[in-house]
Amino acid sequence: MYDEIQNPEKYKGTKLKEYYYNQVNIYVNQADFHWAVFSGVWAPFGQASLLGNHPLLGFEFGSKYRKTYFNVSMYLKFANATNNYTFLLADSARVTNHFFGGYIELDCEREILKIRRNEFNILAGIAWDGFDTIETNTNDDRTDNDKGKSINSLNLNVGLGYRYIFKNSAYLGIRGKYNFVNYKNVGGTDLSGHTVTIAFVYGGFLNSMKSYNLERYNYHY
Repeated sequence: MYDEIQNPEKYKGTKLKEYYYNQVNIYVNQADFHWAVFSGVWAPFGQASLLGNHPLLGFEFGSKYRKTYFNVSMYLKFANATNNYTFLLADSARVTNHFFGGYIELDCEREILKIRRNEFNILAGIAWDGFDTIETNTNDDRTDNDKGKSINSLNLNVGLGYRYIFKNSAYLGIRGKYNFVNYKNVGGTDLSGHTVTIAFVYGGFLNSMKSYNLERYNYHY
């Protein structure tokens, strides 16, 4: 019966169809908790390309309301730089290939197309992005690594994403972002240039009451 009611060609204008969708919309319009873990690659361009590509690993959490996601995302990027670069610390120029970075972001996703369980999204976010130039250690006999130095930048980004959603509300996806950054390395190597990130994502949605009731109404969403 529920399949028949959801057929757009049947029961048009009836109280039965109206009642069914009034009940369904109570749960459809509830927000879901959203979580995800992801891994991929961070790739710089311009002068920053001398740092080389780096693997990244992160997670995110937030909420999904109908076609819109609001998330807090964090990831780490690691492995030494491809080339040496210089930076200024305590008025002295240092040479290093050390690279270990962090990233924290507020982002928004908007579904632009959904075909059955295939979802395509547009992405945008604002983040704080940076990396350490030296590994600090105050417990050894050296004094040149007691103080650290980070190179940071505001990050504005846009991108596209795809996810395939399974029946249990978990999903697999891929996303790509173009990041507008400005790594200022005053007194050191020019690291100007933007970056691209590509990541594979595994995540899901949680709202047990919503899932239970939409399944009870056999609603195809």
